[in-house]
Amino acid sequence: MNITRADIEIRDTLAIFGDQSAVASWARESLTFCYNADILDDYAFYIEPNRNVNRGEIAEMLYRMLSLAGLM
Repeated sequence: MNITRADIEIRDTLAIFGDQSAVASWARESLTFCYNADILDDYAFYIEPNRNVNRGEIAEMLYRMLSLAGLM
């Protein structure tokens, strides 16, 4: 699976979040991939890049990644 994203796709995907400008440049492409692959939910209006991720959120991301890979 190719995870490389074009700058315009990154901009368009992250534009819906109110705090997208706070996301580190090194993380923008990976976040775009995760949102487009439904590994991360985009239901919230904020990414909150400086907040710790909790155990439940990690479990949900792992479940979604395994499902995407056809392992669930």
